[in-house]
Amino acid sequence: MNDLQTLFKGVVADPPPPSQIPSQAVFARIRKVRRRRAAGGAVLATAAVAAVLGIVGNLGDSNSRPPVLGPPTAEKLPVGTVSIELAPTVTGQVGKIAVTVRGTVLVPRAEGEYLPTTSFFDLSTGFTADWGQGEPDGGDNGMIDCTGSTKQFTGAGTYHLDPHAYPKAGTYTVTFAVKFCDANGELVTSKKSVNLVVG
Repeated sequence: MNDLQTLFKGVVADPPPPSQIPSQAVFARIRKVRRRRAAGGAVLATAAVAAVLGIVGNLGDSNSRPPVLGPPTAEKLPVGTVSIELAPTVTGQVGKIAVTVRGTVLVPRAEGEYLPTTSFFDLSTGFTADWGQGEPDGGDNGMIDCTGSTKQFTGAGTYHLDPHAYPKAGTYTVTFAVKFCDANGELVTSKKSVNLVVG
């Protein structure tokens, strides 16, 4: 009995070399074990990253506000803020201007009804175009006002001013002004100027 125990301990301590080449089944099993270990490591790594992101996501700034993620969003302009773009052309001594207006306004009312929002320029209560000669052209939309309006509209529109003939060559400053309803139901005026070089 003691001889068997001694022989067994010797085999366990120093196993004999393999007597033949391992079978394909043994190699397949080894590959399977390695794949499991690799997959387990990847799962642990993914879990660790998710945990770190979760912790970072719960951190706020000094005012305990959540962090801002992703690109900043465009800030919406206040109601009644209107931008004007002027695209002038000159042929001989005749000036032409395409006016593009964009922004967010309150929709004016006429006789208790909101104006249709088919055109951004139709929501204006009036405009003037000073061609730089002291005699501005203009127009208004009659009996419309901002009182009681709560309906907002965001959009843009392009309007072509009537051509203007200059009596002589020179540089003229053209100013376009337009009125819209602001957030308080009051009229606000936006202006833009551009120089026309008449040849």
